[in-house]
Amino acid sequence: MPVGRQTVNGVEFEIIDPAKNGGKGCLAVRGTDKPNFPARIEGIPVNAKVARFFFLHTSAWKGAEAGCYRICYDDGTTEDYMLIQGRNIGDWWTTARLPEALPGIVRANPLTESVGIYMAVWENPHPDKTVVSMDFLAAGQSRNIDFLPGRAPVPILVAVTAELTGGEPLPVSPAWKGGGRNGVPAPKVTVNGGTAKIAFPEVKQPEKDFFCFAMTRFDAAKFDPAKHRYLVMTLRSDSPGGLDVVVPERNWNGALRFSVELDDSFKEFRKLRLDLGTQVKSLLKDNKTLRGELFLMNGENKRFYFPRPAVTVEVRDVRFE
Repeated sequence: MPVGRQTVNGVEFEIIDPAKNGGKGCLAVRGTDKPNFPARIEGIPVNAKVARFFFLHTSAWKGAEAGCYRICYDDGTTEDYMLIQGRNIGDWWTTARLPEALPGIVRANPLTESVGIYMAVWENPHPDKTVVSMDFLAAGQSRNIDFLPGRAPVPILVAVTAELTGGEPLPVSPAWKGGGRNGVPAPKVTVNGGTAKIAFPEVKQPEKDFFCFAMTRFDAAKFDPAKHRYLVMTLRSDSPGGLDVVVPERNWNGALRFSVELDDSFKEFRKLRLDLGTQVKSLLKDNKTLRGELFLMNGENKRFYFPRPAVTVEVRDVRFE
């Protein structure tokens, strides 16, 4: 295991060197095969407003529920991030991509070429609250009942990185309107209480300018590329499909472009976070600015998830942060 400052999947972690910490380099709580490990490790200090937590962790032995991370806020409330074997945490002996976790640090050992740990990301539903501390709980502890399930793996936490909540976000208007190009029907748009429901028709035409869209606006004068690193929205889809997200330059001399696959994870409302990164730096050089318009398009990118099926999405809480 490498120690010190390490970059994993683009995220920096500080991994404790056990040689400098009394032989201790990670945290582990109990599971079926190690019932004498601690049931909970409480009061890991945070004391910050956090947008996301990145966990570098793994597990050992078989089971389903591996425990949870309990996030404790300054108002006395908590949120639990449940650890489920094979979904957001996995066995160190068989590292592979999981539905909600990526292989992190992977190395060979004397018996095999691929053992390691995973990186999982948890989106804080309360980024404006101060996180006082975090607890690491074994399976069976999240319900305030001290029991060990019939079969539970041993979870192991190697490092945590917190992404701090940024400054004041730049909101995007919830008032959407639809349109279509070259005879493609416009989507039907209804807005109720800040949530827009957009029913996109199918798009089969392979020609470049055949697509449909929904458009809304934001105050481009308040967009600051030094402060606004992400385009964030909460999204739900009624069926699988694809969606193109386009934020044009003021004179349409280029645009920020993203294509999103609406897979099964979008059956429930899910926060989508698009990293503006190098795109915005390249687009807005030479004193260029954004147009103040945001488009959701079906069928604009012919090289992604095409032909596009009809899909209905619900979108809310759109902002730059």
